[in-house]
Amino acid sequence: KTSVWMWVGIGCGLVLLLTRPLGGYLDNVMAGRRTLLSPVLRPIEHGFYRLAGIDPAEEQSWWVYARAMIVFHIVGFAYHARQVRPGALAGLSWHGHEYGTNLQHGLQLARGLLAKSHAANRSIVVITDGEPTAHIEDGQVEFSYPPTRRTVEETLKEVGRCTREGITINTFMLERSRALAAFVERMTRLNRGRAFFADPDDLGSTVGVEIGRAHRLGVLG
Repeated sequence: KTSVWMWVGIGCGLVLLLTRPLGGYLDNVMAGRRTLLSPVLRPIEHGFYRLAGIDPAEEQSWWVYARAMIVFHIVGFAYHARQVRPGALAGLSWHGHEYGTNLQHGLQLARGLLAKSHAANRSIVVITDGEPTAHIEDGQVEFSYPPTRRTVEETLKEVGRCTREGITINTFMLERSRALAAFVERMTRLNRGRAFFADPDDLGSTVGVEIGRAHRLGVLG
């Protein structure tokens, strides 16, 4: 019992000792004032802002905040693209039987969904394990593996349309292939978005390696 009360006393003492410095630190953070950790944390914070397409200086009303929390779209793309309802995510599997990577159709569908939004910052997050192998032409799916130049060109045209409409495309690559990295590098150069390698088993917390510049591609295996 004595040891229990001793640890309770130590815990209370630590709380009292930390109250003033921690409270002051949180007050400075909330007020936007510089802190000792600002040189380390602010670049990381600004990186997340840029990735999400957020302007930290822009005021956000309660309605805009609520809409940002509840309004989003999910588009799946393989042989063709389709919108996926959030409630259907639990039934999806990485090991589907539909072949193809129709990124062009996926971007086209996502762009159409975002066109209905009046948000100032619009972005598409692409998660893919391969370069595009299919595209829509004259209402029909054109599939080829290895990918044809036509498929790559049509996909990049759709990237260009997204760019002209002010949509940022950020890409997470689940495969470390040179072909995928080369294509995504062209896509990010055109759109000015960001690209990362990601572990499919830990996608939610993996940030990976950014390849926003061409010289980074030399380190890929």
